[in-house]
Amino acid sequence: MSKVQVKYDILSVFILILWLSSILGLAFCVGQKDFNWIVTLYIVAFAGYMYFIFRSDQGLSFTTLIIAAFVARAAAGIAFPGLSDDIYRFVWDGRLYLEGISAFEQLPLFYLLEGNQIKGLDQFLFDQLNSQEYFSIYPTVGQWIFAFSAWIFPESIYGFSVVMKSILSLMDMGSILILIFLLKEIIGSKKRVLLYALNPLIIIELSGNGHLEAAMIFFLLLSIVLLWKNRIWWSAMAMAAAIASKLLPLMFLPFLLVLLPWRKVMRYYLFVGMGLVFFAIPFYDLTLLENLGDSLSLYFQRFEFNASVYYVIRWVGFQYKGYNIIQSAGPMLGIMVFLSIWILTWWNRNGYLRNFPTLCLWGMTIYLSLSSLVHPWYITPMIALCLFSDYRFPILWSFVIIGSYFNYTYEPFSENLWIVALEYVLVFGVMIFEIKKFNFTRPALKQKGLGEGC
Repeated sequence: MSKVQVKYDILSVFILILWLSSILGLAFCVGQKDFNWIVTLYIVAFAGYMYFIFRSDQGLSFTTLIIAAFVARAAAGIAFPGLSDDIYRFVWDGRLYLEGISAFEQLPLFYLLEGNQIKGLDQFLFDQLNSQEYFSIYPTVGQWIFAFSAWIFPESIYGFSVVMKSILSLMDMGSILILIFLLKEIIGSKKRVLLYALNPLIIIELSGNGHLEAAMIFFLLLSIVLLWKNRIWWSAMAMAAAIASKLLPLMFLPFLLVLLPWRKVMRYYLFVGMGLVFFAIPFYDLTLLENLGDSLSLYFQRFEFNASVYYVIRWVGFQYKGYNIIQSAGPMLGIMVFLSIWILTWWNRNGYLRNFPTLCLWGMTIYLSLSSLVHPWYITPMIALCLFSDYRFPILWSFVIIGSYFNYTYEPFSENLWIVALEYVLVFGVMIFEIKKFNFTRPALKQKGLGEGC
């Protein structure tokens, strides 16, 4: 072994320790309001991440880095979520399910009223909820995970957290393994998976904070690999599970109209529908769809955070109407997303199945660009999907979006729109540059070195 190689090995081990330590610091030691620590640790973690991306052919082996990614997820999984309070709604829904009650039946306050009390749904837990005034927005797969976690630890919120996040961490590890296979099949190089496996945002938001995007990504990738192998039935079931984890993959289904033969795609849609019925049966109630719809309506017409195009429209509304036009702008932007998805489908009417992940990437880009609410974990599926193309703006986004945590330092909560503007100027700037450089929906077909692919 040469002296140069020894030098790279020692440096790589040091940086790996620094990368892992900073991620564990984010998982175990900081809260939403500790922005100085958040940004410091995140910059260190991201610097280590970029080192391994551009030095993937030197220093530590691919297997070592994948093992490190698994260790980081396993360790973050036992930390109590410090950067998100969604965990309390997860506990609430899980304890309801154990009592045989759907989380979509009543608002949380109902269970604090005399005669409606349920063990474990007390004033303390209610006070921690960030969703006291609306029904649950988490579909079936999430409800099952919550229920299982509450069954294992019916009284311990921390125990619930460990079980739930362990499940999601295992799913995320499964996503890495699926990506390795798919990238070897479609791209010809598995090393690109490190862009996902070592990304600090993925580890912190999915394993550390326990967001259901981990389940959605896993089932979406599973559906793609099964479709690649022409397992139509099982692919459709996996797609149904992805939709039952987060509703977002519904908007990917139109893309298959131009990627599969007509009869095959009709069968696929039928099987997905059957899968969704299966997932909905345990929660079937006449009020389920109505109350879930009410929650989603509130979601798009009331909440604002870290938006881009929507904030411009809101500003115009204030100038001409004198008030916040979210009630009308939210549905209007939803219609724009719907139309854009169909335009994108038509644009790629002569496409191939290998284009599907890239089309999903652009579908998510359109959706989040027009959304009024963009939390950091919302972009995590884009990091997995961008690996099948030459586009890397989601990687940049995964770095700059950490600035959105600065807004939690304000009392009362408010947003620093300069930080939001800087985030989107950088992301959209790189995105436009890459659109001009690459064919719009072209997958990355030729094998590249990982650094070159970034």
